[in-house]
Amino acid sequence: MERLSNIANISKTANILKSDETINGKDSKNLIESSHLPNKNKLNLIKSKSSQTNINSSKDLNRDFKIHIPVLLQEVVSTFDKILSTTESKEKIDNLNIKHNNQDIQIHNFIRECKQCIIDCTLGFGGMSKTLLENYDNLSIIGIDRDTEAIKANKTLNKNFPNRLHIHWGDFASALPQILQICECYPCKLKGVLVDMGVSSYQLDCTSRGFNFKAQNLDMRMDSTQKLHATQILHSYNNYELQRIFRDYGEIPYYKKLARLIIEERQKGAITGEILQNIALKISNKKKIHPATLIYQALRIEVNDELGQLARLLESCSKIHNAIVCFISFHSLEDKMIKESMRKWAKSCICEDNKMKCECGNNNSKGKIIYKKPITATNEELRHNPRARSAKLRAFHFL
Repeated sequence: MERLSNIANISKTANILKSDETINGKDSKNLIESSHLPNKNKLNLIKSKSSQTNINSSKDLNRDFKIHIPVLLQEVVSTFDKILSTTESKEKIDNLNIKHNNQDIQIHNFIRECKQCIIDCTLGFGGMSKTLLENYDNLSIIGIDRDTEAIKANKTLNKNFPNRLHIHWGDFASALPQILQICECYPCKLKGVLVDMGVSSYQLDCTSRGFNFKAQNLDMRMDSTQKLHATQILHSYNNYELQRIFRDYGEIPYYKKLARLIIEERQKGAITGEILQNIALKISNKKKIHPATLIYQALRIEVNDELGQLARLLESCSKIHNAIVCFISFHSLEDKMIKESMRKWAKSCICEDNKMKCECGNNNSKGKIIYKKPITATNEELRHNPRARSAKLRAFHFL
């Protein structure tokens, strides 16, 4: 309710704020590299070149960003290799009398025709999905993303893998439960779910998106059609609300002073990226990272409801059977939620802690945690892709 009231109050300040709500909107061609691995199903052939998303320098895209390199790519493919089959499934299909809307019907037909599938909840520019499709000839992927630029970019990937990639525009918290319900009609086909919580290199480096420190316009929307963006938060949230997001989403110890300085500064005029960073410099004692990093993180999480989205996705995942779920997180808030959910899924006894004796039957485990500790990037990967330094991979095998 608090978040909804904040969005409702935004219209009061909208007239005094100048926000760039324009998507770099021409249809981009050849955004995805179309090379294929020469030998399928050989993990040692996954090279950084084949996994990169090749963005051209056409006028509709900014030139100040790096090619997006998927993090922990080989580790993700190796994890899914534990369950992906190289032979065609011959199952009997039942339970087809379910009502669907038009979009659901497309997904229904796609799953019905495929042999085995993975749901990529964060398709991005298609680097992960592309490599998985190259390595498994009989694999199909349903890719979800709420960024319209990512949807446009993957048109080329869709052409390179006809009838093997279905692209779904929307947020994964809403889309995943709908898709999982359809997958229940084909219980042997869903093999995995992939969730990469990171921001893509394109989003980070494109200044008009407002995610990076060069941007003066603070936007930070994953979905450019939504109303709430970072500038509106800085100008419309009251002192308590600003304290909340910087305390809870940035884990910033000086959150009270930060909120007060922002309120003082916005009375003088619009808060730009430069002004926000100057505020951070006044009060931050961080030396290893940019002083505004946690401020930007907190704003981005609030704008996109990232933790709320993740919580709803984790709840949906708890209903999965006979599939592997891979999560890549980039900060402790995400990783804590994922780790706690996996521990809950793996528990056999779900009795309350105050129970002296088990009363639940001690047989409630949904599966097993694949890695005892999260997988992190190797030194070799970090040399090629420094942005992988914070990435953690956790995986769970639902039985």
